[in-house]
Amino acid sequence: MTDPAKETPPLTVLYDGACPLCRREIGIYRGLRPNTPVCFADLSDTALPLPGWRWLARAGRLPGAAWVMEGLYRFFLRWRPALQRWAARLDRPA
Repeated sequence: MTDPAKETPPLTVLYDGACPLCRREIGIYRGLRPNTPVCFADLSDTALPLPGWRWLARAGRLPGAAWVMEGLYRFFLRWRPALQRWAARLDRPA
């Protein structure tokens, strides 16, 4: 009889390997010892690792899409520290 926990597919973490902040953060995560297997997938590669994300790659090829996505990402980066603080407060026990 096999252990179902050992058959669990690994968790896949998608990240932007072209982003210095993302690379640094993933480097920290790679150093941790998780209870379940984790696969880190760099989305800056030309081939996306998950078939369900191919639509995003196709959308990114449309004229102007990369510019819009870059603008949205830069907007997100401005708000990311505040979002992280907010999320940390939600994680604290009451």
